Amino acid sequence: MSTTNFPNPPKDERILFSLAPTRSDSDHPRSLIPPNLYDRVSSFPNVSDEKPVSIQNASPANFDYVAETNLNAPVPDRQLTFARPEKPTPREAVPKNPPVSATAPCQQNTEPTAPSGTTKMQLLYAQLAPLVIGKLVFADGEPYLRHQDRINTFRKLKRIELVDKLRMLLPAGDRTRYGKGIFEDVIAVFRAEFDIGPAESAFNSHPGLINARNGVVCVDEGDPFLIEDDAEIRFTYIVDADFLPPNRMLATPAFDHFVATSLDGDDDKYVQLLEFLGYALSDATDGKVILFFLGASNSGKSLWCRWLSRLVDPEMVMHLPLHEVGNPFNGQQLCAAKLNIAAEVDARPLKVDAMIKVLSGGGDHISASRKFCDTKVMTPKTRLLCAANALPELRTGDPSDAIFNRLEVLPFSHSIPKEEQSLTLLNDLLEERSEIFTLAMQALSELVSRKYRFTRSAEAEEILANYRNSANSFLLFENECLVYREGASVGCADAFRHYSHFCFEANLEPLPKGMFRSYLLSRRGVGEGSPRDARGHQVRSYTGVTIITLGG
Repeated sequence: MSTTNFPNPPKDERILFSLAPTRSDSDHPRSLIPPNLYDRVSSFPNVSDEKPVSIQNASPANFDYVAETNLNAPVPDRQLTFARPEKPTPREAVPKNPPVSATAPCQQNTEPTAPSGTTKMQLLYAQLAPLVIGKLVFADGEPYLRHQDRINTFRKLKRIELVDKLRMLLPAGDRTRYGKGIFEDVIAVFRAEFDIGPAESAFNSHPGLINARNGVVCVDEGDPFLIEDDAEIRFTYIVDADFLPPNRMLATPAFDHFVATSLDGDDDKYVQLLEFLGYALSDATDGKVILFFLGASNSGKSLWCRWLSRLVDPEMVMHLPLHEVGNPFNGQQLCAAKLNIAAEVDARPLKVDAMIKVLSGGGDHISASRKFCDTKVMTPKTRLLCAANALPELRTGDPSDAIFNRLEVLPFSHSIPKEEQSLTLLNDLLEERSEIFTLAMQALSELVSRKYRFTRSAEAEEILANYRNSANSFLLFENECLVYREGASVGCADAFRHYSHFCFEANLEPLPKGMFRSYLLSRRGVGEGSPRDARGHQVRSYTGVTIITLGG
């Protein structure tokens, strides 16, 4: 990928590209409240006397909104979607003629009164409905709240968090009037009214779009460019960086220095790093890769893991070790996250299971579990990013070795001495986040045009070739001892005995006999049969293959 030297703006001013103001949802949100009930609720004490608290002020979370309510706006004549009759008071509990104290002063009843037959839940619904229309949606039954400034961005809420936010929307005098059960009943109604379908199709479903701070970046139609927010294209994240046009790009001295030192100034590694960063921040699944920052200590691997973590909402980033990714109880959390960053990888053998393969991409469905929750069928878009000193030993029963084709390695071969390390490098790189993000989007656009064939440096090619052979003892045995030829045969027992002896001599872990058989039979032209030996005895054998050496 070629880069262009952009003109720098004045040094005393950092100008960022921004879109025109986005359109609002509507001038007057749709109301679900019957006029008679709405008028009565508006006149309750503690309702009209003070302005409702916005959801934004109810919590320190960023994904909130400012309620837009016009109490004098005309309200369409629409009945509530539910009706729950009040439980009748026992006849004996209500005295027919309650005594009136002659000395007690006459006190005005300040409790809200409602039209006859209106329940407490209907009253609460009438107060909350105009405040959450267009702001609160449900996907797969889970609540999502719209960002205060972006019509296309939502944050997933926990159910108890939603109850607290709804309670804080009420005036101070009404917050203790309703119990949690009534809020849950109202939420059930909202869930039916504001349902937008399955979460996987409602959010982050456009692989060529990345939601940046100043708009949505399109990378699958040639050079990347910004488009306006669209309420129908929803995201659950915002990359904390701006996409810049060429005339607003600034110099990146910290990034350039890092490439010149930790990456030895290698142009291929420079492009690899940008492709890794761009792909990690995208929603594409066609890459089918597990990204590895590989190298010695103090080489900058963990630095970029922290840099990526700072560009995404912390709730969207997990830090599960690679060996824990296959834990079934982590399934739903992993599928909902944008990144899983494993800063260290254990030296023990890694069992490659369905979860690791699905999380590496491809758009496949998986049954994701979570403790005390129902299993869900989900399509994850989570990025697996690992930082390790060495690639893990793999345990895989896949004879096609597809997992080896999913590994992309960026070597960090230069360890920086402690006296030369910069303590402010992470902050310096974060200051350049918008420029680095823009370069990463350009690299990602070219990667998409190459159908996700990642750039590989010569060092990365050598590492992966050696790893593929050494991580799988059968492949090493195949390269040195097996010849595939029509008409040849070798006894099944003899073949596995020679393989076991080869592994012993090479200090390798042999595969189980069944897995060895699966690998061998997956080779073209190899089958099983029972030809007769020199003495006329039938011997169970592999056909189409022979052994040329005993490995020692």
